[in-house]
Amino acid sequence: MSGRWQMLGKAEAYRVFFGLAAAWAALSVPIWHWRALPQVTLEWHVSELVLGFVAALIAGYTLTACSAWSGRGPSRGGVIVALAMLWLGARAAMMVPHPQAEIIARALNAVIFATIAVLVCREWLYGLQHGRRAVVPPLVIGVCLVLGTGALVLQNLQPQFLLVPVWLVMAVGSRMLIAFLNAAAHRLGEQESRPNWPFIHAALVLLGVAFVVWDSAPPSFVAALLMSVALCLTGFITTLGLTPVRHDALLLMMTLALCCIPAGLFIYAGATLGWPTRGPGTSGALHFIAIGGLSCMGIAVMARASALRHPGYLKARRGAVIGFYCVFLAAILRMSDALSLAATSWSIGWGLVLVAHLQACRQPVPHPVFSANILTNSKLMRSHYTRDM
Repeated sequence: MSGRWQMLGKAEAYRVFFGLAAAWAALSVPIWHWRALPQVTLEWHVSELVLGFVAALIAGYTLTACSAWSGRGPSRGGVIVALAMLWLGARAAMMVPHPQAEIIARALNAVIFATIAVLVCREWLYGLQHGRRAVVPPLVIGVCLVLGTGALVLQNLQPQFLLVPVWLVMAVGSRMLIAFLNAAAHRLGEQESRPNWPFIHAALVLLGVAFVVWDSAPPSFVAALLMSVALCLTGFITTLGLTPVRHDALLLMMTLALCCIPAGLFIYAGATLGWPTRGPGTSGALHFIAIGGLSCMGIAVMARASALRHPGYLKARRGAVIGFYCVFLAAILRMSDALSLAATSWSIGWGLVLVAHLQACRQPVPHPVFSANILTNSKLMRSHYTRDM
């Protein structure tokens, strides 16, 4: 019994929450698509994507990466177990067809995001006191506050709340991709990326405006904003040195996931403006962003944590790679209205990702978790890595 308590006392955020995210992703979509429970509605589906699945991914990543922002060990043990219990309680309450259960679920979801924000803020402030200035923590805190407020105040989350985690993926995922691209370029003796940061900054501002005016502005104006976001993000991606992607499955996964966001935004804006007359429509575009962008980026990050460790580089586990492409295929199938095939491909993919994650959990905790232990004289790569990973 004491051994079990010791395990709980050493619980790592990424191991707990990435496992929960993968398991819930594999289960929740079949429950929704095949209506396994009578109380499952479209509102439940949207809520569980943003407040359940995304919350677990945010907790798993930020409460592990916070050690790079603070310079001390990440949050682990009792606080992680308690947060996981809150997460499970919220998921259970969302399944109960009773008004009081819904209120409890909304409160629990709000507490989860507030707790993540507080823990990240604590590590960020500790880092500032010791001379470590990180860019990512305030972004995470802001996103958690927005999602937590939405969970508490709104009875049903509207589709525009999908833009909030998309915003975070654009802000954090782009920095991660550049850091890992430059690490790989240095290892291969190639030139490092010199990204055009104004592109991504403009995209983040425009996406924030689109979220704020979604309900009040004309649809054509929102579509123009999203089209501008897609153009800016595409411009940013084209400035990256993507040669190392050919040699690294993990980099390819992250790059494909990031590329899905402008593609989905282009499709959504076009469908809103009425062209082409036949196509996946706004629903298909939103699902492409959610599956191809958010979910695949989540797998790309999870795959780094579960990867096989080699001197200077990581090698993705086969199950994580196959799982990624199954989920990527699900994004295409969903946009093509092959709903049952998409749901099946999604669940198989996340099941494989979960297996790869559990296999890695049998090994000692790697340090660092999301990257290889690379020593380099590259100031650009090192500055991005130490601030944001």
